[in-house]
Amino acid sequence: PVLDAVFSSYFDQAHNQGISVEARISLPDKLPVNEGELAIVVANALENAIHANLALPPELRSIHCKMLGTPSIMLELSNPCTGAVFFDSEGLPVAQREGHGLGVQSISAFCRKNGAVCHFDLTDDWFRLRLVL
Repeated sequence: PVLDAVFSSYFDQAHNQGISVEARISLPDKLPVNEGELAIVVANALENAIHANLALPPELRSIHCKMLGTPSIMLELSNPCTGAVFFDSEGLPVAQREGHGLGVQSISAFCRKNGAVCHFDLTDDWFRLRLVL
């Protein structure tokens, strides 16, 4: 229910900002991690994707979200990105403005705590977050 609320809220926010959302979500009833902590990861990732989209013309705004629960929990979130993104030595995106970057740090902390693998990249003007538990 917590993850459902997060997806619903952020997908509504995206829609209200003229961002198309393509989502495929299939999760088991019982998660291998705390649902609230995973919901914070999803919320941070979706908030970052929405903010990145707002810098684009309306016709380019899009979020693709895939979250599957078999054989393990896998999240892939992608959005178009026209600006430069720089990554630190650990592969984490570096915040370009003061007061930004806390969401990525939160995602990274979740991964360390739960033994998850997290990968960020920018390919062909699409920013992607992949997380596997």
